[in-house]
Amino acid sequence: MMNKLILIVVVFVNVACSEFESMTQADWASLSGSKDVYIENRVNVTAGKLDENCSDNSSYDACIIWKNPVAQEGDKLSEDILIDTNIFNFSYYGVQLRDRVSANQLKHNSFEIITANGEEIEPSSSMKNEKDNYVASDIAQLMAYYWGQRTIEVLELRTGYNYLKDADIKVYVNDNFNGWTSALNKIHLGKTQNEMPMALNGEVIVYYFSLANISYANDDIVSDLSEDEKHLDCTGSDGGTVIKGCCKNELGCSKALVSGLAEYQTALVFPESPIFGEGLANSKTGQQRCSLSRAFYDLMEEEAVDVFEACDEESKGDIYLLGSHLAAKLWQLRDQLSGRHLKNYLDVLILASLEELEPEDDFETYFEKLLILDEDMQNLLQDDLEELASSQDWL
Repeated sequence: MMNKLILIVVVFVNVACSEFESMTQADWASLSGSKDVYIENRVNVTAGKLDENCSDNSSYDACIIWKNPVAQEGDKLSEDILIDTNIFNFSYYGVQLRDRVSANQLKHNSFEIITANGEEIEPSSSMKNEKDNYVASDIAQLMAYYWGQRTIEVLELRTGYNYLKDADIKVYVNDNFNGWTSALNKIHLGKTQNEMPMALNGEVIVYYFSLANISYANDDIVSDLSEDEKHLDCTGSDGGTVIKGCCKNELGCSKALVSGLAEYQTALVFPESPIFGEGLANSKTGQQRCSLSRAFYDLMEEEAVDVFEACDEESKGDIYLLGSHLAAKLWQLRDQLSGRHLKNYLDVLILASLEELEPEDDFETYFEKLLILDEDMQNLLQDDLEELASSQDWL
């Protein structure tokens, strides 16, 4: 379940991914600063590159969009980006599609890209040059593959964990709805008429893969809410009832916890942009929920009780908003830690904690588990974790 690095004294940034092997949690926790630089270089070298000449560069397998069109361009865009023929103009993030089981399939050893209408593309270098045929559906499939691949790479390189190895997840692009369905082992990325395909939002893809990662980490035990007492049914943004869509109090609940930890993992893939939903909101500040921004650097300034009360009475304790706040506070802690070593250690700690999640957990029990894990590993963050949790009355 865990993979490890063969650590080399000299920093070779072009080492193939196949040279990474299994490593214990203690090994990862004891990384030196110089080896942290090695990890950072490996993470960077596997990333894509913004290149306006992407379609003419043979070193790329595909030209897609970095994160989402709004994040990539840095501003609100006109609504005509929803038209397929205009999407190509934003597809200049050159990437390599690694770990495919076949050169002519978007099939990874952990997942497979499928379209709801059965119109899968055959990826090839020539795709980059066929502007007239390179429509949103094609880019959506390539986006789904690359950001799924990138999620697994980043989490494994930064933490040594790969819970999704051989998961065989089916990723449905241009489906009728969105979400991770653990019981069916499927990720759904929707597309409705006159709307941008959900798969053109890279952070959403990463978020769903991160939810899957959590499910696999604890054998999906955390999803069994049959004995639950910490969630409430509440009113969603569309006015309909959301089953167990809210937490009873500001201590949160397991669904908020899971969503927040998925957002934290998403931020590890986009550390320069810990903002959720710029493309969905067509705003560079991302989505708002109950008048609060989900951008980490906005939400980390909020207090838990105020976040809990942010929605109206019928939606108070929204799991996604509470989860975003938890992720933002953990990210704030990460920012405050000195040196890459402690930041990497926190990442390892959080990925290790996924195995411990239970359906009755809330933010209080989660921090108790983090403290125990830290003590068992390297005992480096006791004071920092206690200070964060206490500041929000989570402990």
